[in-house]
Amino acid sequence: MHARTFRRIVPLLALALLALGGLAQPPAPSPARAPGRLSPNVVIIPFEGEIDAITSVSLRRRIAEAERSGADAMVIQIDSPGGELGAVLEITSALKKTSIGRTVAWVNPMAYSGGAIIALACNEIVIAGGGSFGDAAPIRVQAGWMGNAIVPLTGTERAKILSPLLAEIVGSARRNGHDEKLAQGMVTLGVELWLVENPKTGERLFIDRAEFAILFDGQPPTSHPRLVGPPEDAKAGASRKSEPLATNPDGAAPTDLIPASPQITPQTVSEASMALTSPSLRPILTAADKGQWKLLEYVADGTSLFTLSDADMLELRIATARVNTRDELKQHLGAVNVITIAPAWYEWVARLLQNQWIRGLLIIAVILGLFVEFIHPGLILPASAAGLAMVGLLLPDMLMGLAGWWEPAMIVGGIALIGVEMFLMPGVGVAGAIGLLSLMAGLVLAFVPASAPTFPGMERSSSGLLWGLGFVVIGITTAATVGYYMSKNMRTLPVLGRLVLRDRPRDEDVEGEPGIGAAPAASGVPVVKGQEGVALTPLRPSGKAEFDGRVVDVVSDGPMVQAGQPVRVLLVEQMRVVVEVVS
Repeated sequence: MHARTFRRIVPLLALALLALGGLAQPPAPSPARAPGRLSPNVVIIPFEGEIDAITSVSLRRRIAEAERSGADAMVIQIDSPGGELGAVLEITSALKKTSIGRTVAWVNPMAYSGGAIIALACNEIVIAGGGSFGDAAPIRVQAGWMGNAIVPLTGTERAKILSPLLAEIVGSARRNGHDEKLAQGMVTLGVELWLVENPKTGERLFIDRAEFAILFDGQPPTSHPRLVGPPEDAKAGASRKSEPLATNPDGAAPTDLIPASPQITPQTVSEASMALTSPSLRPILTAADKGQWKLLEYVADGTSLFTLSDADMLELRIATARVNTRDELKQHLGAVNVITIAPAWYEWVARLLQNQWIRGLLIIAVILGLFVEFIHPGLILPASAAGLAMVGLLLPDMLMGLAGWWEPAMIVGGIALIGVEMFLMPGVGVAGAIGLLSLMAGLVLAFVPASAPTFPGMERSSSGLLWGLGFVVIGITTAATVGYYMSKNMRTLPVLGRLVLRDRPRDEDVEGEPGIGAAPAASGVPVVKGQEGVALTPLRPSGKAEFDGRVVDVVSDGPMVQAGQPVRVLLVEQMRVVVEVVS
Protein backbone atom coordinates (compact mmCIF):
# COMPACT_ATOMS: atom_id res chain seq x y z
CA MET A 1 0.00 0.00 0.00
CA HIS A 2 1.25 3.40 -0.89
CA ALA A 3 2.60 5.33 2.13
CA ARG A 4 0.50 8.37 1.37
CA THR A 5 -2.67 6.28 1.17
CA PHE A 6 -1.77 4.56 4.44
CA ARG A 7 -1.34 7.90 6.22
CA ARG A 8 -4.86 8.87 5.11
CA ILE A 9 -6.50 5.61 6.17
CA VAL A 10 -5.00 5.43 9.70
CA PRO A 11 -6.68 8.60 11.04
CA LEU A 12 -10.01 7.47 9.60
CA LEU A 13 -9.69 4.08 11.30
CA ALA A 14 -8.82 5.79 14.57
CA LEU A 15 -11.90 7.98 14.40
CA ALA A 16 -14.06 4.97 13.60
CA LEU A 17 -12.70 3.07 16.61
CA LEU A 18 -13.32 6.04 18.90
CA ALA A 19 -16.89 6.28 17.66
CA LEU A 20 -17.48 2.60 18.21
CA GLY A 21 -15.97 2.87 21.68
CA GLY A 22 -18.29 5.74 22.52
CA LEU A 23 -21.31 3.78 21.41
CA ALA A 24 -20.21 0.87 23.55
CA GLN A 25 -20.11 3.02 26.73
CA PRO A 26 -23.25 3.11 28.91
CA PRO A 27 -25.28 6.33 28.54
CA ALA A 28 -24.58 9.06 31.04
CA PRO A 29 -27.23 9.24 33.74
CA SER A 30 -29.76 11.95 32.97
CA PRO A 31 -31.05 14.12 35.78
CA ALA A 32 -34.42 13.29 37.25
CA ARG A 33 -37.45 14.76 35.55
CA ALA A 34 -37.68 18.51 35.88
CA PRO A 35 -40.35 20.55 34.16
CA GLY A 36 -38.69 22.08 31.16
CA ARG A 37 -35.23 23.04 32.39
CA LEU A 38 -32.42 22.44 34.85
CA SER A 39 -31.68 24.81 37.73
CA PRO A 40 -27.95 24.92 38.59
CA ASN A 41 -28.25 27.38 41.51
CA VAL A 42 -30.96 26.55 44.05
CA VAL A 43 -31.98 28.23 47.30
CA ILE A 44 -33.94 26.26 49.92
CA ILE A 45 -36.12 28.24 52.34
CA PRO A 46 -37.48 25.98 55.10
CA PHE A 47 -40.29 26.83 57.49
CA GLU A 48 -42.32 24.79 59.92
CA GLY A 49 -45.12 25.25 62.41
CA GLU A 50 -48.08 27.61 62.38
CA ILE A 51 -48.03 30.47 59.91
CA ASP A 52 -48.26 33.92 61.51
CA ALA A 53 -46.99 37.44 60.99
CA ILE A 54 -43.47 36.46 62.02
CA THR A 55 -43.51 33.63 59.46
CA SER A 56 -44.64 36.08 56.80
CA VAL A 57 -41.92 38.63 57.56
CA SER A 58 -39.29 35.89 57.75
CA LEU A 59 -40.26 34.21 54.47
CA ARG A 60 -40.57 37.49 52.58
CA ARG A 61 -37.15 38.55 53.86
CA ARG A 62 -35.63 35.26 52.76
CA ILE A 63 -37.35 35.36 49.37
CA ALA A 64 -35.80 38.79 48.79
CA GLU A 65 -32.41 37.41 49.88
CA ALA A 66 -32.81 34.50 47.43
CA GLU A 67 -33.54 36.98 44.64
CA ARG A 68 -30.37 38.91 45.43
CA SER A 69 -28.35 35.68 45.37
CA GLY A 70 -29.15 35.13 41.68
CA ALA A 71 -30.80 31.74 42.25
CA ASP A 72 -32.25 29.86 39.28
CA ALA A 73 -34.81 28.12 41.49
CA MET A 74 -36.23 28.64 44.95
CA VAL A 75 -37.57 25.76 47.06
CA ILE A 76 -40.03 26.47 49.89
CA GLN A 77 -39.74 23.51 52.24
CA ILE A 78 -43.10 23.25 54.06
CA ASP A 79 -44.01 21.46 57.27
CA SER A 80 -47.07 23.35 58.49
CA PRO A 81 -50.62 22.73 59.75
CA GLY A 82 -51.75 26.18 58.58
CA GLY A 83 -52.01 29.58 60.20
CA GLU A 84 -53.17 33.14 59.74
CA LEU A 85 -54.96 34.22 56.59
CA GLY A 86 -53.25 37.61 56.25
CA ALA A 87 -49.80 36.06 56.63
CA VAL A 88 -50.61 33.32 54.09
CA LEU A 89 -51.77 35.85 51.48
CA GLU A 90 -48.67 38.00 52.02
CA ILE A 91 -46.46 34.97 51.39
CA THR A 92 -48.34 33.83 48.29
CA SER A 93 -48.18 37.37 46.89
CA ALA A 94 -44.40 37.44 47.38
CA LEU A 95 -44.07 34.06 45.65
CA LYS A 96 -46.11 35.18 42.65
CA LYS A 97 -44.16 38.43 42.31
CA THR A 98 -40.68 36.98 42.74
CA SER A 99 -38.13 37.49 39.97
CA ILE A 100 -36.88 33.92 40.39
CA GLY A 101 -38.13 31.97 37.39
CA ARG A 102 -38.81 28.66 39.12
CA THR A 103 -40.47 28.20 42.51
CA VAL A 104 -40.90 24.74 44.01
CA ALA A 105 -42.91 23.74 47.06
CA TRP A 106 -41.38 20.76 48.89
CA VAL A 107 -44.09 19.28 51.13
CA ASN A 108 -42.03 17.58 53.83
CA PRO A 109 -43.96 16.10 55.49
CA MET A 110 -47.23 18.10 55.51
CA ALA A 111 -48.86 21.16 54.04
CA TYR A 112 -52.35 21.66 55.40
CA SER A 113 -54.59 24.70 55.20
CA GLY A 114 -52.40 27.78 54.70
CA GLY A 115 -49.44 25.51 53.96
CA ALA A 116 -51.37 24.01 51.03
CA ILE A 117 -52.29 27.48 49.76
CA ILE A 118 -48.60 28.47 49.80
CA ALA A 119 -47.64 25.26 47.99
CA LEU A 120 -50.19 25.87 45.23
CA ALA A 121 -48.74 29.36 44.69
CA CYS A 122 -45.43 27.78 43.62
CA ASN A 123 -44.78 26.73 40.02
CA GLU A 124 -44.21 23.13 41.02
CA ILE A 125 -44.92 20.82 43.97
CA VAL A 126 -42.84 17.85 45.13
CA ILE A 127 -43.72 15.76 48.17
CA ALA A 128 -41.87 13.53 50.60
CA GLY A 129 -42.88 9.92 51.07
CA GLY A 130 -45.68 9.69 53.63
CA GLY A 131 -46.48 13.37 53.16
CA SER A 132 -49.97 14.88 53.12
CA PHE A 133 -51.57 17.93 51.60
CA GLY A 134 -54.88 19.85 51.45
CA ASP A 135 -57.86 20.70 53.70
CA ALA A 136 -57.72 24.48 53.47
CA ALA A 137 -61.27 25.42 54.47
CA PRO A 138 -61.66 28.47 56.75
CA ILE A 139 -62.37 27.88 60.42
CA ARG A 140 -62.20 30.02 63.53
CA VAL A 141 -59.61 29.29 66.20
CA GLN A 142 -60.54 30.68 69.61
CA ALA A 143 -57.70 31.00 72.12
CA GLY A 144 -58.48 29.95 75.67
CA TRP A 145 -56.69 29.44 78.97
CA MET A 146 -56.54 25.69 78.38
CA GLY A 147 -55.50 25.95 74.71
CA ASN A 148 -57.01 26.75 71.32
CA ALA A 149 -60.47 25.52 70.34
CA ILE A 150 -62.13 25.34 66.91
CA VAL A 151 -65.40 27.30 66.77
CA PRO A 152 -67.84 26.74 63.85
CA LEU A 153 -68.29 29.65 61.45
CA THR A 154 -71.67 31.17 60.80
CA GLY A 155 -72.99 31.23 57.25
CA THR A 156 -72.16 34.92 56.90
CA GLU A 157 -68.62 34.45 58.17
CA ARG A 158 -68.01 31.50 55.85
CA ALA A 159 -69.34 33.39 52.83
CA LYS A 160 -67.20 36.41 53.73
CA ILE A 161 -63.97 34.45 53.88
CA LEU A 162 -64.69 31.95 51.07
CA SER A 163 -64.58 34.44 48.19
CA PRO A 164 -60.96 35.59 48.66
CA LEU A 165 -59.86 32.02 49.36
CA LEU A 166 -61.45 30.74 46.17
CA ALA A 167 -59.90 33.59 44.21
CA GLU A 168 -56.48 32.83 45.68
CA ILE A 169 -56.54 29.07 45.22
CA VAL A 170 -58.14 29.10 41.75
CA GLY A 171 -55.79 31.86 40.60
CA SER A 172 -52.80 29.76 41.72
CA ALA A 173 -54.22 26.66 40.00
CA ARG A 174 -54.64 28.51 36.70
CA ARG A 175 -51.21 30.07 36.96
CA ASN A 176 -49.40 26.80 37.66
CA GLY A 177 -51.38 24.32 35.58
CA HIS A 178 -53.45 22.58 38.26
CA ASP A 179 -57.11 21.67 37.83
CA GLU A 180 -59.13 24.48 39.39
CA LYS A 181 -62.11 22.29 40.30
CA LEU A 182 -59.86 19.94 42.23
CA ALA A 183 -58.37 22.96 44.01
CA GLN A 184 -61.84 24.16 45.04
CA GLY A 185 -62.42 20.89 46.87
CA MET A 186 -59.73 21.89 49.36
CA VAL A 187 -61.69 24.90 50.60
CA THR A 188 -65.36 23.90 50.32
CA LEU A 189 -67.55 20.82 50.63
CA GLY A 190 -69.81 19.48 47.88
CA VAL A 191 -67.14 19.12 45.19
CA GLU A 192 -67.93 15.79 43.48
CA LEU A 193 -65.47 14.87 40.73
CA TRP A 194 -64.54 12.19 38.22
CA LEU A 195 -61.18 11.98 36.46
CA VAL A 196 -61.15 11.56 32.67
CA GLU A 197 -58.37 11.45 30.08
CA ASN A 198 -58.13 12.17 26.37
CA PRO A 199 -56.29 9.13 24.94
CA LYS A 200 -55.08 11.09 21.92
CA THR A 201 -53.56 14.03 23.73
CA GLY A 202 -52.98 12.57 27.20
CA GLU A 203 -54.81 15.53 28.72
CA ARG A 204 -56.55 14.86 32.02
CA LEU A 205 -59.56 16.67 33.42
CA PHE A 206 -61.60 16.57 36.62
CA ILE A 207 -65.30 16.83 35.72
CA ASP A 208 -68.54 17.23 37.70
CA ARG A 209 -71.93 15.56 37.15
CA ALA A 210 -73.06 18.01 34.48
CA GLU A 211 -69.88 17.52 32.48
CA PHE A 212 -70.09 13.75 32.92
CA ALA A 213 -73.56 13.81 31.31
CA ILE A 214 -72.06 15.64 28.32
CA LEU A 215 -69.26 13.12 27.79
CA PHE A 216 -70.89 9.82 28.72
CA ASP A 217 -74.22 8.02 28.61
CA GLY A 218 -75.84 6.63 31.75
CA GLN A 219 -75.23 7.36 35.41
CA PRO A 220 -71.70 8.01 36.69
CA PRO A 221 -70.11 5.46 39.05
CA THR A 222 -70.41 6.50 42.69
CA SER A 223 -68.66 3.74 44.59
CA HIS A 224 -65.22 3.76 46.18
CA PRO A 225 -64.11 7.37 45.68
CA ARG A 226 -60.40 7.97 46.02
CA LEU A 227 -60.80 10.85 48.51
CA VAL A 228 -62.98 9.86 51.48
CA GLY A 229 -63.56 12.17 54.42
CA PRO A 230 -64.43 11.58 58.09
CA PRO A 231 -68.06 11.03 59.15
CA GLU A 232 -68.55 14.54 60.50
CA ASP A 233 -67.76 16.01 57.09
CA ALA A 234 -70.23 13.63 55.47
CA LYS A 235 -73.04 15.10 57.54
CA ALA A 236 -72.16 18.60 56.38
CA GLY A 237 -72.17 17.60 52.72
CA ALA A 238 -75.02 15.08 52.72
CA SER A 239 -77.43 17.37 50.87
CA ARG A 240 -75.11 18.20 47.98
CA LYS A 241 -76.92 16.11 45.30
CA SER A 242 -80.29 17.75 45.92
CA GLU A 243 -78.93 21.26 45.34
CA PRO A 244 -78.42 22.78 41.88
CA LEU A 245 -74.84 23.54 40.96
CA ALA A 246 -74.13 27.24 40.72
CA THR A 247 -73.15 28.21 37.20
CA ASN A 248 -71.70 31.24 35.53
CA PRO A 249 -74.26 33.55 33.94
CA ASP A 250 -74.44 33.92 30.18
CA GLY A 251 -71.75 36.18 28.81
CA ALA A 252 -69.35 35.42 31.70
CA ALA A 253 -65.76 36.56 31.19
CA PRO A 254 -63.02 33.98 30.60
CA THR A 255 -61.53 34.90 33.97
CA ASP A 256 -64.73 34.24 35.95
CA LEU A 257 -64.80 31.50 38.55
CA ILE A 258 -66.23 28.17 37.41
CA PRO A 259 -67.90 26.84 40.60
CA ALA A 260 -67.38 23.18 41.45
CA SER A 261 -69.82 22.90 44.36
CA PRO A 262 -73.50 23.75 44.97
CA GLN A 263 -72.39 25.35 48.23
CA ILE A 264 -70.65 28.13 46.29
CA THR A 265 -73.37 30.76 45.92
CA PRO A 266 -73.75 33.09 42.90
CA GLN A 267 -72.69 36.00 45.12
CA THR A 268 -69.51 34.17 46.10
CA VAL A 269 -68.87 33.38 42.43
CA SER A 270 -69.28 37.05 41.55
CA GLU A 271 -67.00 38.29 44.34
CA ALA A 272 -64.30 35.72 43.59
CA SER A 273 -64.49 36.43 39.86
CA MET A 274 -63.71 40.10 40.43
CA ALA A 275 -60.39 39.13 42.03
CA LEU A 276 -59.37 36.67 39.28
CA THR A 277 -57.20 37.96 36.44
CA SER A 278 -56.06 34.76 34.70
CA PRO A 279 -58.44 33.03 32.27
CA SER A 280 -59.54 29.47 32.96
CA LEU A 281 -57.50 26.74 31.27
CA ARG A 282 -60.35 24.24 31.32
CA PRO A 283 -61.83 23.24 27.94
CA ILE A 284 -65.51 23.98 27.38
CA LEU A 285 -67.07 20.54 26.86
CA THR A 286 -69.81 20.07 24.28
CA ALA A 287 -71.69 17.16 22.73
CA ALA A 288 -68.96 16.96 20.07
CA ASP A 289 -66.56 15.76 22.80
CA LYS A 290 -68.59 12.62 23.52
CA GLY A 291 -66.48 9.55 22.87
CA GLN A 292 -63.24 11.55 22.96
CA TRP A 293 -62.59 11.02 26.69
CA LYS A 294 -61.98 7.92 28.78
CA LEU A 295 -63.19 7.61 32.39
CA LEU A 296 -60.33 6.82 34.76
CA GLU A 297 -61.80 6.91 38.26
CA TYR A 298 -64.29 8.37 40.72
CA VAL A 299 -62.21 10.89 42.64
CA ALA A 300 -64.44 12.45 45.32
CA ASP A 301 -68.04 12.25 46.49
CA GLY A 302 -68.12 15.80 47.87
CA THR A 303 -68.60 14.79 51.50
CA SER A 304 -65.15 15.88 52.65
CA LEU A 305 -62.51 18.51 52.14
CA PHE A 306 -59.80 17.13 49.93
CA THR A 307 -56.79 15.77 51.79
CA LEU A 308 -54.27 13.97 49.61
CA SER A 309 -51.47 11.55 50.41
CA ASP A 310 -48.18 11.49 48.57
CA ALA A 311 -49.54 8.72 46.33
CA ASP A 312 -52.67 10.77 45.57
CA MET A 313 -50.55 13.81 44.75
CA LEU A 314 -48.46 11.88 42.25
CA GLU A 315 -51.25 9.85 40.64
CA LEU A 316 -53.48 12.91 40.26
CA ARG A 317 -50.48 14.83 38.88
CA ILE A 318 -50.53 17.61 41.44
CA ALA A 319 -46.98 16.76 42.53
CA THR A 320 -44.26 16.15 39.95
CA ALA A 321 -42.03 13.86 42.02
CA ARG A 322 -41.52 12.13 45.35
CA VAL A 323 -38.51 13.72 47.06
CA ASN A 324 -37.32 12.46 50.44
CA THR A 325 -33.84 13.95 50.84
CA ARG A 326 -31.89 17.00 49.80
CA ASP A 327 -29.79 14.87 47.49
CA GLU A 328 -32.93 13.68 45.73
CA LEU A 329 -34.15 17.26 45.52
CA LYS A 330 -30.82 18.33 44.05
CA GLN A 331 -31.04 15.58 41.43
CA HIS A 332 -34.66 16.41 40.60
CA LEU A 333 -33.82 20.05 39.95
CA GLY A 334 -30.53 19.34 38.19
CA ALA A 335 -28.87 21.55 40.78
CA VAL A 336 -25.13 22.10 41.10
CA ASN A 337 -25.08 24.61 43.95
CA VAL A 338 -27.59 24.49 46.81
CA ILE A 339 -27.76 26.90 49.73
CA THR A 340 -30.21 27.10 52.61
CA ILE A 341 -31.50 30.39 54.01
CA ALA A 342 -32.62 29.70 57.58
CA PRO A 343 -34.61 31.99 59.90
CA ALA A 344 -32.56 34.73 61.58
CA TRP A 345 -31.79 34.63 65.29
CA TYR A 346 -33.96 37.64 66.01
CA GLU A 347 -36.92 35.93 64.37
CA TRP A 348 -36.47 33.06 66.82
CA VAL A 349 -36.30 35.54 69.74
CA ALA A 350 -39.39 37.35 68.48
CA ARG A 351 -41.33 34.09 68.24
CA LEU A 352 -40.27 33.10 71.76
CA LEU A 353 -41.38 36.43 73.19
CA GLN A 354 -44.70 36.20 71.31
CA ASN A 355 -45.77 33.27 73.49
CA GLN A 356 -48.94 34.36 75.26
CA TRP A 357 -47.78 33.18 78.68
CA ILE A 358 -44.43 34.93 78.38
CA ARG A 359 -46.17 38.12 77.26
CA GLY A 360 -48.58 37.79 80.17
CA LEU A 361 -45.72 37.46 82.65
CA LEU A 362 -44.03 40.50 81.11
CA ILE A 363 -47.22 42.55 81.56
CA ILE A 364 -47.36 41.53 85.22
CA ALA A 365 -43.67 42.43 85.63
CA VAL A 366 -44.24 45.90 84.10
CA ILE A 367 -47.17 46.69 86.40
CA LEU A 368 -45.51 45.28 89.50
CA GLY A 369 -42.18 47.02 88.89
CA LEU A 370 -43.78 50.42 88.24
CA PHE A 371 -46.09 50.12 91.25
CA VAL A 372 -43.25 49.28 93.63
CA GLU A 373 -41.09 52.07 92.24
CA PHE A 374 -43.86 54.65 92.62
CA ILE A 375 -44.66 53.75 96.22
CA HIS A 376 -40.95 53.52 97.12
CA PRO A 377 -39.22 56.10 94.88
CA GLY A 378 -35.50 55.76 94.44
CA LEU A 379 -35.22 51.97 94.67
CA ILE A 380 -34.23 51.86 90.95
CA LEU A 381 -34.36 48.05 90.79
CA PRO A 382 -38.16 47.76 90.33
CA ALA A 383 -38.16 50.46 87.65
CA SER A 384 -35.28 48.74 85.85
CA ALA A 385 -37.13 45.42 85.92
CA ALA A 386 -40.27 47.11 84.58
CA GLY A 387 -38.25 48.72 81.80
CA LEU A 388 -36.70 45.42 80.75
CA ALA A 389 -40.10 43.72 80.80
CA MET A 390 -41.52 46.54 78.67
CA VAL A 391 -38.72 46.09 76.14
CA GLY A 392 -39.43 42.36 76.04
CA LEU A 393 -43.11 43.08 75.49
CA LEU A 394 -42.54 45.40 72.54
CA LEU A 395 -39.38 43.79 71.16
CA PRO A 396 -40.98 41.10 68.93
CA ASP A 397 -42.95 43.63 66.89
CA MET A 398 -39.99 46.03 66.79
CA LEU A 399 -37.61 43.30 65.61
CA MET A 400 -39.99 42.16 62.88
CA GLY A 401 -41.02 45.65 61.80
CA LEU A 402 -44.60 45.07 62.96
CA ALA A 403 -44.80 47.54 65.81
CA GLY A 404 -47.17 50.49 65.66
CA TRP A 405 -46.20 53.75 67.25
CA TRP A 406 -49.33 53.95 69.40
CA GLU A 407 -48.51 51.05 71.74
CA PRO A 408 -45.16 52.33 73.10
CA ALA A 409 -46.52 55.90 72.98
CA MET A 410 -49.49 54.95 75.17
CA ILE A 411 -47.29 53.06 77.62
CA VAL A 412 -44.57 55.71 77.93
CA GLY A 413 -47.15 58.51 77.98
CA GLY A 414 -49.11 56.75 80.70
CA ILE A 415 -46.03 56.35 82.88
CA ALA A 416 -45.12 60.00 82.37
CA LEU A 417 -48.60 61.18 83.41
CA ILE A 418 -48.54 59.00 86.50
CA GLY A 419 -45.15 60.52 87.36
CA VAL A 420 -46.58 64.02 86.90
CA GLU A 421 -49.44 63.12 89.23
CA MET A 422 -47.15 61.77 91.94
CA PHE A 423 -44.29 64.27 91.87
CA LEU A 424 -45.45 67.49 90.20
CA MET A 425 -49.22 67.73 90.72
CA PRO A 426 -50.00 65.51 93.71
CA GLY A 427 -53.62 65.32 94.75
CA VAL A 428 -55.15 66.60 91.46
CA GLY A 429 -55.97 63.13 90.14
CA VAL A 430 -56.63 63.99 86.47
CA ALA A 431 -53.12 63.27 85.18
CA GLY A 432 -52.90 60.10 87.24
CA ALA A 433 -56.24 58.73 86.03
CA ILE A 434 -55.48 59.45 82.35
CA GLY A 435 -51.98 58.03 82.73
CA LEU A 436 -53.25 54.85 84.35
CA LEU A 437 -55.83 54.31 81.60
CA SER A 438 -53.23 55.00 78.91
CA LEU A 439 -50.75 52.58 80.49
CA MET A 440 -53.32 49.79 80.84
CA ALA A 441 -54.60 50.29 77.29
CA GLY A 442 -51.07 50.23 75.89
CA LEU A 443 -50.25 47.01 77.74
CA VAL A 444 -53.43 45.33 76.50
CA LEU A 445 -52.82 46.41 72.89
CA ALA A 446 -49.21 45.21 73.13
CA PHE A 447 -50.59 41.76 73.90
CA VAL A 448 -52.77 41.66 70.79
CA PRO A 449 -50.85 40.08 67.87
CA ALA A 450 -49.95 42.45 65.08
CA SER A 451 -51.06 39.92 62.46
CA ALA A 452 -54.17 39.78 60.33
CA PRO A 453 -57.06 37.29 60.42
CA THR A 454 -56.23 33.66 61.03
CA PHE A 455 -56.05 30.80 58.56
CA PRO A 456 -57.44 28.49 59.78
CA GLY A 457 -59.65 30.93 61.55
CA MET A 458 -60.99 34.42 61.52
CA GLU A 459 -60.03 37.45 63.60
CA ARG A 460 -58.11 36.79 66.80
CA SER A 461 -58.22 40.36 68.02
CA SER A 462 -61.08 39.78 70.46
CA SER A 463 -59.39 36.80 72.08
CA GLY A 464 -56.11 38.72 72.19
CA LEU A 465 -57.83 41.59 73.97
CA LEU A 466 -59.35 39.20 76.50
CA TRP A 467 -55.96 37.65 77.19
CA GLY A 468 -54.42 41.09 77.58
CA LEU A 469 -57.16 42.30 79.89
CA GLY A 470 -56.86 39.14 81.95
CA PHE A 471 -53.14 39.55 82.46
CA VAL A 472 -53.51 43.27 83.24
CA VAL A 473 -56.04 42.46 85.96
CA ILE A 474 -53.73 39.78 87.34
CA GLY A 475 -50.85 42.24 87.21
CA ILE A 476 -52.77 44.93 89.13
CA THR A 477 -53.91 42.44 91.73
CA THR A 478 -50.39 41.06 92.14
CA ALA A 479 -48.89 44.54 92.33
CA ALA A 480 -51.38 45.64 95.00
CA THR A 481 -50.74 42.53 97.07
CA VAL A 482 -46.96 42.74 96.80
CA GLY A 483 -47.01 46.50 97.37
CA TYR A 484 -49.03 46.13 100.57
CA TYR A 485 -46.71 43.40 101.83
CA MET A 486 -43.62 45.47 101.01
CA SER A 487 -45.01 48.56 102.73
CA LYS A 488 -45.33 46.55 105.91
CA ASN A 489 -42.10 44.57 105.67
CA MET A 490 -39.75 46.57 103.45
CA ARG A 491 -37.00 46.88 106.02
CA THR A 492 -36.92 43.15 106.72
CA LEU A 493 -36.73 41.96 103.10
CA PRO A 494 -33.36 40.25 102.37
CA VAL A 495 -32.26 42.35 99.38
CA LEU A 496 -34.63 45.29 99.08
CA GLY A 497 -34.22 46.15 102.75
CA ARG A 498 -30.64 47.21 102.03
CA LEU A 499 -31.92 49.78 99.54
CA VAL A 500 -33.98 51.63 102.17
CA LEU A 501 -32.39 54.50 104.04
CA ARG A 502 -32.41 53.65 107.73
CA ASP A 503 -32.62 55.96 110.78
CA ARG A 504 -29.27 57.07 112.21
CA PRO A 505 -28.39 57.79 115.84
CA ARG A 506 -28.37 61.43 116.80
CA ASP A 507 -24.60 61.58 117.13
CA GLU A 508 -23.91 60.35 113.54
CA ASP A 509 -23.11 62.75 110.75
CA VAL A 510 -25.42 63.06 107.79
CA GLU A 511 -23.85 64.00 104.44
CA GLY A 512 -20.66 64.87 106.31
CA GLU A 513 -22.28 67.61 108.41
CA PRO A 514 -22.01 67.11 112.19
CA GLY A 515 -24.90 68.04 114.37
CA ILE A 516 -27.66 66.86 112.04
CA GLY A 517 -28.83 63.69 113.74
CA ALA A 518 -31.83 61.41 113.57
CA ALA A 519 -34.01 60.08 116.32
CA PRO A 520 -35.86 56.77 116.00
CA ALA A 521 -39.02 57.13 113.95
CA ALA A 522 -42.25 56.75 115.82
CA SER A 523 -44.98 54.41 114.66
CA GLY A 524 -47.58 55.96 112.38
CA VAL A 525 -47.16 59.26 110.52
CA PRO A 526 -45.40 61.66 112.98
CA VAL A 527 -46.10 64.89 111.12
CA VAL A 528 -49.01 67.07 110.10
CA LYS A 529 -49.62 69.40 107.17
CA GLY A 530 -47.72 72.68 107.52
CA GLN A 531 -45.14 71.34 110.00
CA GLU A 532 -41.59 72.47 109.28
CA GLY A 533 -38.40 70.50 109.55
CA VAL A 534 -35.03 69.97 107.87
CA ALA A 535 -33.85 67.60 105.18
CA LEU A 536 -31.39 65.07 106.56
CA THR A 537 -30.48 63.66 103.13
CA PRO A 538 -30.75 64.99 99.59
CA LEU A 539 -34.29 64.59 98.29
CA ARG A 540 -34.05 63.24 94.68
CA PRO A 541 -37.06 63.43 95.08
CA SER A 542 -37.28 61.02 98.03
CA GLY A 543 -35.18 60.89 101.17
CA LYS A 544 -35.23 61.63 104.92
CA ALA A 545 -36.31 64.70 106.84
CA GLU A 546 -36.44 65.49 110.57
CA PHE A 547 -39.47 67.04 112.26
CA ASP A 548 -39.18 67.85 115.99
CA GLY A 549 -36.69 65.04 116.54
CA ARG A 550 -38.55 62.49 114.39
CA VAL A 551 -37.07 61.07 111.15
CA VAL A 552 -39.62 60.62 108.37
CA ASP A 553 -39.48 59.28 104.78
CA VAL A 554 -40.52 62.17 102.53
CA VAL A 555 -40.88 63.07 98.85
CA SER A 556 -40.02 66.50 97.47
CA ASP A 557 -42.77 68.30 95.55
CA GLY A 558 -40.32 70.33 93.49
CA PRO A 559 -36.67 70.20 92.42
CA MET A 560 -34.00 68.30 94.31
CA VAL A 561 -33.53 69.43 97.91
CA GLN A 562 -30.05 69.49 99.44
CA ALA A 563 -29.38 68.06 102.89
CA GLY A 564 -29.77 70.71 105.60
CA GLN A 565 -32.38 72.78 103.75
CA PRO A 566 -35.57 73.64 105.66
CA VAL A 567 -38.72 71.93 104.38
CA ARG A 568 -42.45 72.17 105.09
CA VAL A 569 -45.04 69.35 104.99
CA LEU A 570 -47.30 69.93 102.00
CA LEU A 571 -49.35 66.72 101.94
CA VAL A 572 -49.75 63.77 104.31
CA GLU A 573 -51.02 60.48 102.85
CA GLN A 574 -51.07 56.93 104.09
CA MET A 575 -48.10 55.84 101.97
CA ARG A 576 -46.08 59.06 101.71
CA VAL A 577 -45.33 62.55 103.03
CA VAL A 578 -44.84 65.31 100.45
CA VAL A 579 -42.69 68.31 101.40
CA GLU A 580 -41.61 71.60 99.82
CA VAL A 581 -38.63 73.85 100.40
CA VAL A 582 -39.23 76.70 102.86
CA SER A 583 -38.28 79.85 100.97
